[in-house]
Amino acid sequence: MATTTSTGTRSRLFQRDGHFRLGTALLLFVGFGLFMGFGSNVTWWLRTGDFAYVITTYAFLFSTYHALTALTMHRVVLRTVGNKSKRVFRFLASLIGGMLLFFVLRWIGDQWLLPSLGDKPNYPAHTPFITFALDNVLYALLPIGFATLVHLAEQQLVQHQHRTELAYRERLSELDMLRARMAPHFLYNTLNNLYALSQRPGTDLGPQLMDLADLMRYIAKHQDEFVPIGTELEQVERFIALHALRYDRPLNVRIEVEDVLRGARIPAMLLLPLLENAFKHGDPCDAQQPLHLRITAQGERIRITCTNRIGTQAGDGSAPTGNHNLQRRMELLYGERASVSFRRDEAQRYTAELVFPLSS
Repeated sequence: MATTTSTGTRSRLFQRDGHFRLGTALLLFVGFGLFMGFGSNVTWWLRTGDFAYVITTYAFLFSTYHALTALTMHRVVLRTVGNKSKRVFRFLASLIGGMLLFFVLRWIGDQWLLPSLGDKPNYPAHTPFITFALDNVLYALLPIGFATLVHLAEQQLVQHQHRTELAYRERLSELDMLRARMAPHFLYNTLNNLYALSQRPGTDLGPQLMDLADLMRYIAKHQDEFVPIGTELEQVERFIALHALRYDRPLNVRIEVEDVLRGARIPAMLLLPLLENAFKHGDPCDAQQPLHLRITAQGERIRITCTNRIGTQAGDGSAPTGNHNLQRRMELLYGERASVSFRRDEAQRYTAELVFPLSS
């Protein structure tokens, strides 16, 4: 399952849509410019041992030509080309424009600015601009090529961000759909129980209706949140109280929760489907085999088991959609970090087991 995570480093380097922030682009292209500006000087130093030639005014100027050309190509030209039709022609035009930008920058720096700083021009004063440009074609292609590589890498990041966002939204939509199925399911079953109770003479349904109202309010309020186990258990008690009125015999329900786990957070509406399935298909009044809900910690994981004796009543022939929905919900929330199993043994006991990461 794909998930989206955001770290402080990522938020500082990239925008929400995956593009580089301006500060990130500046760091990239300034670093590239310094590498180009001082690289040849360092090579000369390694060849001749003349370290004095490494730090020069011209190295900073040469770095500036490369950095400005690459930054302009990346932030303006390539983004414009990528968003419009006839990209081949536009890219060729941008390539020529980027080269002209480099030629002009170096012409201004080498022939005008350098002499004003007390140094000699890099080319003779009478050098024609066309000759100067032809001599700098290779140099101009280097910042253009680097900006193109950065642009392509950025586009891959943007596409990855879009795919991740789409997968995240699809996951949320499916979770919403699963939760939307739960609320009417509980309401339908509970209303059926209340209707059956209303047929008994002198039955006061006031407390039961209040339990139902609280239960439905909980379902609506926490449909997309994680809640403490203690909060979920309060609704479990209401749920059991509503179902207890259906039976002439006393219930045999046992709930076992480690105290340290009552504050741990789990997905809302996680325990109720387990209990409902046990009531629907099991015998919660069996004196020998209780309906047993147990929540324990296993290191950094929570283990929830719900065991009940399988009832003798005939099923309604429907598919076990509740189990499928619960399993799918755990997959969407935790992926491979969670395990869900449903099994029955020879003693006619049915066990549902959930294991997933512990969160505080």
